[in-house]
Amino acid sequence: MVPSGRLRILDALEGDEHRWTRLRAERLVEKIERSERRLAELEGATDPAARALRANLTEQIRMAEQSLLGIARVEASGGK
Repeated sequence: MVPSGRLRILDALEGDEHRWTRLRAERLVEKIERSERRLAELEGATDPAARALRANLTEQIRMAEQSLLGIARVEASGGK
């Protein structure tokens, strides 16, 4: 399920003029959701490889969320 903030960003990208931006945003949301599911699967694992993967997934989520927020800021400013 898409958290409300992500859903609001996607909803704001309606219309043909936002088609490519919305596609990029949808892909970012999908990436975040996949990473969050994988992170949940690794919860409780203590081996070094799992810890490293959790750290990597956490960073991927952070970066994707920042990109999504960047898209929202650009669109809110009129695409400039």
